[in-house]
Amino acid sequence: KDLGNKIDYEVISGYFENCRGLGLVDTIKAIEEKRLNCASGELALHVLEVMESIYISAREEKAVTIESAPPLIPDLDWSAPLGEIKTL
Repeated sequence: KDLGNKIDYEVISGYFENCRGLGLVDTIKAIEEKRLNCASGELALHVLEVMESIYISAREEKAVTIESAPPLIPDLDWSAPLGEIKTL
């Protein structure tokens, strides 16, 4: 809901505080499931391109085309019990 200059988002899972371990858990699950983890090198490269494009666009005052696309990653099952990560 709109609160003026702030937006209040509905929490859809139990993960809303210190979630620094989620990346590690996802990496472990990805190895077990023989899939890419959500924080893959491919995603990192895409994020870097977006950040660089923002900088170049601001510096040169023109639009910059982003060539890469984020990799497809599995959706997380947000109804999983707290402490577990499950994919759909």
